[in-house]
Amino acid sequence: MIKKESIEKSIFLRKVILENFLSFQRDEVDFSIPQKKELPRFILIIGPNWSGKTSIFQAIKFALGSNERDERYKKWSDFIRNGQAHAMVELHIQYQGEIVKVRRTVIRGKSPFFEIQRKNDQDFKKVHVNEIQNLINELEINPDNQFAFVSQGKIDAIKSLKPIELCSFLEEGMGLKGLREEILQQKIGVLSLDTEFQSLVTRKNTLNFTLDLLTPKLERLDEKNKLLDVRNKYTDELLWANKDLLQKDIENLELTFKESQNKIGSITKEVEKYRSLILEKEQIIIEVDGNLIAFSKKIGELEYKKKELVNEIDAWQKDKIIAKQELDDLSAKVSEIEGLVKRIDTQKRKFEDEIKIV
Repeated sequence: MIKKESIEKSIFLRKVILENFLSFQRDEVDFSIPQKKELPRFILIIGPNWSGKTSIFQAIKFALGSNERDERYKKWSDFIRNGQAHAMVELHIQYQGEIVKVRRTVIRGKSPFFEIQRKNDQDFKKVHVNEIQNLINELEINPDNQFAFVSQGKIDAIKSLKPIELCSFLEEGMGLKGLREEILQQKIGVLSLDTEFQSLVTRKNTLNFTLDLLTPKLERLDEKNKLLDVRNKYTDELLWANKDLLQKDIENLELTFKESQNKIGSITKEVEKYRSLILEKEQIIIEVDGNLIAFSKKIGELEYKKKELVNEIDAWQKDKIIAKQELDDLSAKVSEIEGLVKRIDTQKRKFEDEIKIV
């Protein structure tokens, strides 16, 4: 229960409070000693069977954040006393003159949670498990260390371990398991590097063979480059020898260039002239377009008037046809009346003749 590094720096478990934890209802296990007395190196808890020694051991592991449970406790709620809804373990740890109180509570059907109270805290405050883990690491306590916390019956089980299992157990308890795994990883890395080295050696041999094949070509390339250098040298000398000819060619090119510039200047002037003419023509075209638009509007108006006149003429034609029909009807009636008048005249004459005869 006590881990002591030096006289100046020590860790001491002063008290364990158990509430509804396994067989304990509400009990305190007090390890306090007089202030002037030196901290003990060991504390022994003794008692008959079923007195709760294992429960205290399990409670300390539980409060320190261990998630290991004996085979008898399959789930967290198995730590809760029968008939109760929760269980709580509280540790009072003395560290560098300060009392740090750590409390872990489990409620039936829920996950456990941690609370902590330091020197300047008025009350317990709920904290994340990471803060408890940081505190335990600072105290250099490992609740899952097989040598620091050996559960009931574990010693007999250790005696019956096979050599390989015992070696693994000792390595894990001494903190060498991670080192062994690191060594194995390094061994795998070395094997991988050896394989890579062999691959590089093979590649080197292949490249050397390729280089041997390319050596004649490289020698020919060097000779070719030397010949090209000689050729360039003679070309430069030839250019110096033909300097006068080149000077005349340059002068002719300059004259030709000046003439071309003059021609370009005259052409530019003509282009400007034609541009001004084009602008004038474009202005005329714009005016013509404006007139065309006006004429188009007038034509549209005349077309509209034409349609109105055509409609009026069509109406007149219809009226004319109706009038003609009416005239034809009147003419027919007049003809009938004239025929009737003639018949009446004929009858009249006939009657007159008859009257004369009488």
